[in-house]
Amino acid sequence: MPETAKKVIKARTESHSDVANSKPAKELQRVHTERQFGDQVLYFLRETDATIQLRNFKDEWVETDEGMVHEISIEAQPLE
Repeated sequence: MPETAKKVIKARTESHSDVANSKPAKELQRVHTERQFGDQVLYFLRETDATIQLRNFKDEWVETDEGMVHEISIEAQPLE
C-alpha cells in the first residue's frame, strides 16, 4: 500500500421486504452487515504489511426506494 493510499472499507446490507422496518428485520440486517464489515476489516489488516490507522467510522441506516440499507464504513490509511 503506497504511503498516501487510503482505502475505504465498506459493508452494506439491503432489505427488499415490506417488513424491512420491523425490529427483527433490522436486527438481522445489523448482524449481517457487522459480520461482513468485520470480515473485510480483518482480511484487510491481515493482508497489509504496514501499521494502519482506522478513522472516520460511519454506521448508518438509510431508507432508499428499494428499502432500508444498513451501511458501515471506515477509512484505512498507513501511519507515517
